[in-house]
Amino acid sequence: MASHIRHNGVRHMSSATKTVSAPNPLVTQVLLHRRPFLTPPKPAHMDAVYDYNFKLRKALSSLFPTHLYLKKGSMAMKRYTYEQAMAEHEAFGTPIPEDIEVVEKDVAAQAIQPRDTLEKAAESRGEKSLDRKGERSLYLVVKGKQGWRFPGGVVESKQAGEGQEQPSRLDQIARKTLHAHLGPDMSVWPVGRFPIAYIPSDSSVSSSKTFVFKTHILAGQPAISDVGSKAGIQDFAWLTKEEIGERALSEGSEEGKLWWNTVGDLLNEY
Repeated sequence: MASHIRHNGVRHMSSATKTVSAPNPLVTQVLLHRRPFLTPPKPAHMDAVYDYNFKLRKALSSLFPTHLYLKKGSMAMKRYTYEQAMAEHEAFGTPIPEDIEVVEKDVAAQAIQPRDTLEKAAESRGEKSLDRKGERSLYLVVKGKQGWRFPGGVVESKQAGEGQEQPSRLDQIARKTLHAHLGPDMSVWPVGRFPIAYIPSDSSVSSSKTFVFKTHILAGQPAISDVGSKAGIQDFAWLTKEEIGERALSEGSEEGKLWWNTVGDLLNEY
């Protein structure tokens, strides 16, 4: 309601902000994507291709001039001779000479394998870890009243009063809601201003319209804030496409099926 303000003995009508209840509420959701950061394991057919190319390159390559670069009888010469014999044995089945000296690889010179270290650390933190399944794409989902969905919320339709800014764009509102519900400690990069998907409502009571905006996470980790708890967020998880589909379909609701049928094709591996 408008309030009366007395100024210099004159009563003025002050314009106040009114919240308008929209018959068709708008809902924004953020598809927050963590891209793969590890090279996926090679399938069997790729191993066969690499093995064939290695054998072909080995057969066509010229001999390495050891007399120019390696001193005869040195440890480097022994290591090179041993590694060449092992490579030819694995590639062509050539017998290993009996008089060759076995030289063990230097442990410090072996390549560091970060995959095992990252996987063990990610397993200890469970599905909340941003480092789990480094060779796959992960997406942030939150558990709310309707089940597991992308983070978002209802857009409050307000009539701006005097001296107030007009409502922001939908993509800006989506990012503000994301940070309000899951904390400001996330550095995200929006793909664009326009939504990548529209999800209609299957309810006869409410005809809400949901718009999905794609965003990449660059750093940080979500943390449910007080605003997010009041909005009904109970938990969050970083899941793959298959894991999200299992949770959405396990709800057994038509809304969950409609949501997954709409967003399932949006989840990719790159």
